Amino acid sequence: MFAQKEELITRLLSIRFVVWTGLISYSLYLWHQPVLVFSRLFVFTHGVYPGYKHLLLLIAVCFVCAWLTYSWIEKPFRTRTFAKKKFAFLSVLTALCFSFSVLALEYHGFSSQLRGRIKQINEVSSICQFRKLEDKENPGINFYGNTQSMCNMRRPDTACGFGDKSWVLIGDSFAGQLAPELLQMLKLRGHGLIDFSHEQCPFISADIWIGNQAICPVVNEMRWKEINKFMDRKNIIIAANYDLFSAVKKRVENPVDAYKKGFTGGETADPELAWKSYAENIIELLNRGHTVYVVYPYTACGTQDLLKPLRGFNKFKSDAKEMNRDIWVYHQKSYEKAFSRSEKLDSYLPDHPKLHKIRVINALYKDKQIKVATKEGPLFAGGHLSYVGAREVLKLFVH
Repeated sequence: MFAQKEELITRLLSIRFVVWTGLISYSLYLWHQPVLVFSRLFVFTHGVYPGYKHLLLLIAVCFVCAWLTYSWIEKPFRTRTFAKKKFAFLSVLTALCFSFSVLALEYHGFSSQLRGRIKQINEVSSICQFRKLEDKENPGINFYGNTQSMCNMRRPDTACGFGDKSWVLIGDSFAGQLAPELLQMLKLRGHGLIDFSHEQCPFISADIWIGNQAICPVVNEMRWKEINKFMDRKNIIIAANYDLFSAVKKRVENPVDAYKKGFTGGETADPELAWKSYAENIIELLNRGHTVYVVYPYTACGTQDLLKPLRGFNKFKSDAKEMNRDIWVYHQKSYEKAFSRSEKLDSYLPDHPKLHKIRVINALYKDKQIKVATKEGPLFAGGHLSYVGAREVLKLFVH
């Protein structure tokens, strides 16, 4: 910035507080990130939502910490003489910070100190539900040519198959998140499962794809090849993240190479193609005599939605009353979006004797509130269903 001596900007930047802020600016830059991170940790553990007063307090903490480190660390380093005592102090301080970092990593951020609902949320959030199901005895192959025990993202011709394989799961991660709990429920009933889930690959036309998985057209072609081999009628569950149906792209010339190179671009296509082909695939399965369960749209809640009802509780103590109740959060926009997309899917998908429309909003929404937790734990984790949420959905149709 350039300004003449007598100009307003020069006078403003010459104010003592502004000059002082400039002196500590590097230390201020270094401190603002950890202060904000630990403040979010405080929010996570106490359910306190920061307002303007909290924000001003955080800014003040940043300035105090910046001034201390500028005075005791940055400024001494700039001087020619550096006393041994100061060097020893800085060495000890560095060792303490390093030790704390190692311990924090070793003990997962000291999460063992959490109790009650917050402990549940933390534990559930650490589990990636749609990558949980494995078959270590029968590893499959992914599209990179590598073997893997995880069921998600396998080539459909090496898909996980369990028991009598009378049930089939098809879809993206919103299908994969159901797989672990679904298999447990089916085993109790003497049935098995084939898992055709692949992240960001809903069961749509092989001429289009969405998200960042250019391989999806090939995935859907191979899904159909495997379906064509079925010698008996199956119970087929289909689910998708309908949010992604708005960003449709045309099939690339070589999907496998594009996928291996990490290609995520592509020529856009009409979003209606996703809805239309999704419904057409379902109708084709019904025409072949299969029973189809379609999981209808819903909106997954984030951590902030889970924490909002917990404000005021001590999160380092377990509260029996708090743990034994369902938690609901007012979420009108979420309800309206899910309802609108359900209507859209209905417009493409006519009723059929063997078609079961699993309307999740009827189970998770009430008076435009969404259920975010039961006494078993939170229903959502990381933009997906938790294992508790997966059970809630599966109980609607797996009997």
